[in-house]
Amino acid sequence: MYAPNYQQFAERLRIYRYRGELGATDAIALKNELLAETAEQLFIDLSEVTKVDLIAVNALAMAHKNKNLKVVMPKLAQGRHIFHITKFDLIFNIITSIPDYLYDYE
Repeated sequence: MYAPNYQQFAERLRIYRYRGELGATDAIALKNELLAETAEQLFIDLSEVTKVDLIAVNALAMAHKNKNLKVVMPKLAQGRHIFHITKFDLIFNIITSIPDYLYDYE
């Protein structure tokens, strides 16, 4: 019988979850953390974000160039608006949600 190695699975991915506003102050830390990340797969869960500024979108874009990002867009239209007007919603690998089983192995 095969038993998956969840420790290895956990080391290969990271999930970043944000809530509230994602602005310039958070964006600098976000960019630095994502660029330093060694995991192969990065999930960025913005579903609970209410507002995103252009600097935060730029931070995600810079990380997107170098990393395998999957982004869950904000649920609220106000949070998604900046992605739409900048056309980054067409560039990012957008997913509708992160499966619950992945949260168990962060």
